[in-house]
Amino acid sequence: MHGRSRKNASEIPTSSRGDGRQTMDMFARGVRSRIMRAVKGRGTGAEAKLRLLLAQFQIRFREQATELPGRPDFVNDRLRIALFIDGDFWHGRWWRRGGRLPVANREYWVQKLRRNRQRDRTTDRLLRRHRWIVVRIWESDLTKKPELVAERIQAVLRRRRRQRLQRSDGRPAPGRSGGRASRAAG
Repeated sequence: MHGRSRKNASEIPTSSRGDGRQTMDMFARGVRSRIMRAVKGRGTGAEAKLRLLLAQFQIRFREQATELPGRPDFVNDRLRIALFIDGDFWHGRWWRRGGRLPVANREYWVQKLRRNRQRDRTTDRLLRRHRWIVVRIWESDLTKKPELVAERIQAVLRRRRRQRLQRSDGRPAPGRSGGRASRAAG
């Protein structure tokens, strides 16, 4: 048992900092598995914060649109706006900003984060193809800069309302709404 004591025999060896030294996960495999299964995909604190923020716009957003690609966290069907709250870790924010990669089981997480980002791009493309405006909000921005998130959502609402007024048949006008997904705040 190279590098492990009997006490730590069930811990998962992982690489650290690329220097070749091995570190151990502090939890046994079964415990780590339970912890990861407990990570929620809905009903999160971030969703509660966004729900309160959306209430100020006096416009109804429906939660967890399971029938749409990517299951947006909030949607307004009439204006065809889909809002996603992206967790900084799960969607690779800090990985892209400053190169902070997971230490434990690095190759697995790099691939996982790449797949998540690719899935996000595919989801955005599918929704835009059906004339939805996609707004992706970083969870940390919602916590640290809610006023910037609110301004971004307000700008999207104004733009979509203007587009709807320009058309008599009630369908969203083509144009910039088919563009890239917008990111709330920074």
